[in-house]
Amino acid sequence: MWHLLSSRWQVLIVGSAAIILVNGIDAAAMQFIGRDASAWKYLSLVATIITTALAIVAQFLWFKLVNVVPWLQTKTFPDLNGTWKGVLHSTYKSPETGEPWPPIDTTITIRHTLLSISITMKTGESTSYSSRETLEPHYANKRFRVWYSYSNEPKAAFRQRSAPHNGVAFLEVDWDDNRNKLVGRYYNDRGSSGDIEAKRVKKG
Repeated sequence: MWHLLSSRWQVLIVGSAAIILVNGIDAAAMQFIGRDASAWKYLSLVATIITTALAIVAQFLWFKLVNVVPWLQTKTFPDLNGTWKGVLHSTYKSPETGEPWPPIDTTITIRHTLLSISITMKTGESTSYSSRETLEPHYANKRFRVWYSYSNEPKAAFRQRSAPHNGVAFLEVDWDDNRNKLVGRYYNDRGSSGDIEAKRVKKG
């Protein structure tokens, strides 16, 4: 899980991979023109081919593997792929009446791969898109949280009382309680916040 690595490890891995890749490409080019390369460059070429193949396989097959062996998810991060349906309980108050906003039905779509995760949340009035996602595992108690910032775009018909806004949110899975249930909270720059509850209705 790329998101689980610290920035230091990410930089180290990317830098090392770049050095190996450059030497591997150089070895391939020298072989193409009929010249011999150093043993290090040939080794880099082999490492580049193997690493690329493993990365491609892992990107597409990782979650197939961990769903066959669920225990692996508790040591890395659960598979959150799919469609989740639930309710938002907001502290937002209607500007027209001053009354608390009623519970809002929502559909959450999560696309999760080995290297990335994205979250889209739709209600009857607006859609939110995630950015800058961070995975936060708590292995001791098997609770797994995704923090993310988001941008909310209301439909045109509702913008007179619900302006576009930005916020941050988290969604959390308690593995031992129910791995197909999300709970969380959001905060936005309109000064309101709310709780999130959702259950997975389709895995994908």
